[in-house]
Amino acid sequence: MYSREVNGKKIAWIENNPLSLKDLTNYKKVAAYIANHIGEAYTILESGYRVYIGENLPKEYTQSEYTKALLRNNQPILRAKKKAIGSFGEMIEIATNRRWEKTKHAANKDAKYGVYRYSTAFAFPVKQNGKITSVKSFDAELVILNSSDGKKYLYDIVNIKENTADETDLMERDQRRQNAATRRGASKGSIRNSGENVKKYSAEPVEAIQPTSREWERESTTEEVREGYSRRW
Repeated sequence: MYSREVNGKKIAWIENNPLSLKDLTNYKKVAAYIANHIGEAYTILESGYRVYIGENLPKEYTQSEYTKALLRNNQPILRAKKKAIGSFGEMIEIATNRRWEKTKHAANKDAKYGVYRYSTAFAFPVKQNGKITSVKSFDAELVILNSSDGKKYLYDIVNIKENTADETDLMERDQRRQNAATRRGASKGSIRNSGENVKKYSAEPVEAIQPTSREWERESTTEEVREGYSRRW
């Protein structure tokens, strides 16, 4: 699992785009990606329920009334929802706050079994020149269908809302990690430089040469996102 935790709340962390930037704008490509994961199952840690990726999810996720409303009125949230496909498993595993309700789809044979709603969260870094410049974090609800076949299926992810407080906390934690990585890099550079200035077999102590600021920068670089997703934000 790759979740992060803020004040006891677990958040699914999406490090890289599940699809290219171009493919994420194509709902058919998004649906095809989800279809490749049909049959996978994940266990909600809080309740122990096993949740499957079913055959209805590709269409429902990309063409539900909720998704269509985002397409008309809230493109940033729609882009976030599309990117969330890279972390279905973890979002299911960390889900909390189970609620049961009747389904509104009366024609569905599973309507009498209702659906569960769970709270979950996901986040991803926004990078520029290989460095994290900000974090986008979102609260959301999982809609999980109680099927007549006795299984539970992820039906959709809805009510996605940006959480700026979590974004601030996650960014601060990431900055601390980057600073720690910088210090570790400086320590390694110091050992190398020290060794280079000690004569072979000499027992005399030699003062370590501290790394330059450029050496610090080389040690603290991070991996760039392949498709430059930060430009969308």
